[in-house]
Amino acid sequence: AGSHIAVVDIVGTIAADKQSVNSSNTIKSLKKAFENKQSKAVVLNINSPGGSPVQSDEIWQEIQYLKKQHPGKKLYAVIGDTGASGAYYIASAADEIIVNPSSLVGSIGVIMPNYGVSNLMKKLGVEDRTMTSGDNKALLSMTQPIDPAQKAHVQGILDDVHRHFINAVKEGRGNKLKSNDPAIFSGLFWTGDQAVKLGVADRIGSLNTLKRELKTDKVLNYTIEYSPFDSVLGRMGSSIGDGIASSVAQKLQSENSTTLQ
Repeated sequence: AGSHIAVVDIVGTIAADKQSVNSSNTIKSLKKAFENKQSKAVVLNINSPGGSPVQSDEIWQEIQYLKKQHPGKKLYAVIGDTGASGAYYIASAADEIIVNPSSLVGSIGVIMPNYGVSNLMKKLGVEDRTMTSGDNKALLSMTQPIDPAQKAHVQGILDDVHRHFINAVKEGRGNKLKSNDPAIFSGLFWTGDQAVKLGVADRIGSLNTLKRELKTDKVLNYTIEYSPFDSVLGRMGSSIGDGIASSVAQKLQSENSTTLQ
């Protein structure tokens, strides 16, 4: 393929399912990108609000391993509109984080939404008949008043996950973080411009400025694309010829684009 920049997309929500940015496909893509002798550098193309802490950490861990295996190859994170939460977790493993002045960056925090409707149910005359075996099995139930001990337990879990996130960012960014302000880890997010001042990101730029620096116009995308039709047509494809199968898949995809998103 000749000398090129290898790109791996972190675009969309991070989660374990096939449609999302998941660790197994992302790790496969990164491995190929790092191992290709022709790739000058690897770029994480990021536009994501984050998602699963487990998937994010698995990708972060693998990046650390691949960087040790390929010490001569730099990894850049280029953030577009958004590089927040789990996506920033992943970005923190890069050698450099490059942002647009108006990108949204950061949000180093953990959230677990939960709502209580017990008062509403009383008003409506609805009786909660949930049965449990195990005193804490109805933990975080929407239909029961919150129990302080259970609340403290869940808070402890969130704090622990938050601690893993903070440690990953501190390890990934090292002394590039210019501020010791704990607010950096409070779940706030910033513009790219502000992020650079804090050392949460390194500099302003884009994939284009990176191409100029690395003196190559050639960009190869290594991201494994998910197509819901591959699984269905894979079996049919072998019998009716791959050409027909792929054109059918494309046609179905373009017709169904509204329902698939």
